[in-house]
Amino acid sequence: MSIPALVAKRLIPVAMSHESAEAMAAAMAAPTGHKVGVRHESQLGTFWCWAAVATAMRAFVRSDLPAMSQCDVAKLHLGHSQSCCVNGRANGDCDMTQPPERALATVGVKVKPATGTLPAHQVKAELTAKPKNRPICLLIRFEKRPDHVVQLDGFRDTGTLVYQINDPERGPVEVSETELLTNYRDEKGQWFRTYLLES
Repeated sequence: MSIPALVAKRLIPVAMSHESAEAMAAAMAAPTGHKVGVRHESQLGTFWCWAAVATAMRAFVRSDLPAMSQCDVAKLHLGHSQSCCVNGRANGDCDMTQPPERALATVGVKVKPATGTLPAHQVKAELTAKPKNRPICLLIRFEKRPDHVVQLDGFRDTGTLVYQINDPERGPVEVSETELLTNYRDEKGQWFRTYLLES
């Protein structure tokens, strides 16, 4: 008798109850998702999305370094000798746009050279990476306002892919993949650049 025939002869069929089959089907159909858990930072200036995202990313990625506030980040990054904040808000001399990759470098967060948009499978792979998840920074480009920096913190997939965004202006928000690519904030904002952490 051949080995496969011998194995087949010894196999014992196992009946699955109707309830077990339903439970397995429900588990397979359940929505999938993941959240990294980077804290949200509300920007302290009109143009300080970069400072807010850099502050939050440093706290998550570089927990080995002392914490920094947005005021600290802006002062260091812009090379000011005086504080960049007045009464907890950005002062006029410091309230300006800045490239996110430079701000992240200032606070010790290393990112790869910027790329364009990413396919969903690559976003999911970054956010769920082991041994430590890798949150993603995005640059959103608008038609009628300055570029805006946000942090992509998670996703939900219920058949429609939804991204969880830490937006320094709007707070934590959920947007569909399509909205992020074509009409973010209903202002024709488009995901334009991606900043991936060095692994």
